[in-house]
Amino acid sequence: ALSLGDYSTALMASLRLNDTPLIQQTMESTGLEQVALMVKALPVSYAEKLLKWIADGKVVANSTHVHFYMIWLGHILNEHGMRLKGRTDVAILTGIQQIVAHHSQLISKLADQNKFGLRYLLAARKLKRNQKPEAMEC
Repeated sequence: ALSLGDYSTALMASLRLNDTPLIQQTMESTGLEQVALMVKALPVSYAEKLLKWIADGKVVANSTHVHFYMIWLGHILNEHGMRLKGRTDVAILTGIQQIVAHHSQLISKLADQNKFGLRYLLAARKLKRNQKPEAMEC
């Protein structure tokens, strides 16, 4: 189904098989503009399976496509959140919360490093500008 471009069917089949590499391949093969449509097409039971797979964290924690998975997560929760509210195990939601918090901390640290690096570069440039006229006078 994936080779034919039927991403919804491919995703549901991979979730039925509980095949992590296939789920990952299907999700990452889906275009960003198609994510919302795919999530709408997913029955609630498959949305719950997908949440459980994301909450497991093995793939998402080590993936370079973190933002892409967060977009999927946002669409799933927006589309199916109310229907999942009474059905979904608290452990799944806790797992998702931990993954989001972990990535939030990583991004925050990276932003702080970038901020301090930028301050250093600006200070070095200012210092270099202040020293140039003196070097020319000698």
